[in-house]
Amino acid sequence: MSEALLDVASRARGLLATGERLRILPSGTIVRAAVWDALPLAARRRREGAMRRDVLREREAVSQREAAKRAAKVAARVEALPPMPRKLRPKPRARQGNSHFVGPGKFYADWNEFDADLDKWEDERAARMRLMAKRHKAQQRVFEAKHPGKR
Repeated sequence: MSEALLDVASRARGLLATGERLRILPSGTIVRAAVWDALPLAARRRREGAMRRDVLREREAVSQREAAKRAAKVAARVEALPPMPRKLRPKPRARQGNSHFVGPGKFYADWNEFDADLDKWEDERAARMRLMAKRHKAQQRVFEAKHPGKR
């Protein structure tokens, strides 16, 4: 509420005489302007400075409480971060250079066995990709919790 509105409201209630004014100090305290102006300038400045410091201390305390709440949220989300999935095994290969891995006495007995292993590897790869996508989303949530307003 501004000082002008406060004066109008107070006059309407009969609390202020004609020509009297109220003043709102930085702390929110309401005083009669005549009383405030009667104080020496140094005393007024000291009181305004003290009130301003009190307001700043209160704002700092509020911001520290909010930061502590955000830190608790972030800590909870970091704990909920899924672990890194295990490393994917190398992709099965039918040959490497001049060496063939398919055939009697080799790594794969026949092409059907190789194809089955290749299909199994592709399934493992797809599952790992899903886990990595889930982990990436969780990391994004943690980042957004740590840095609100970015992006």
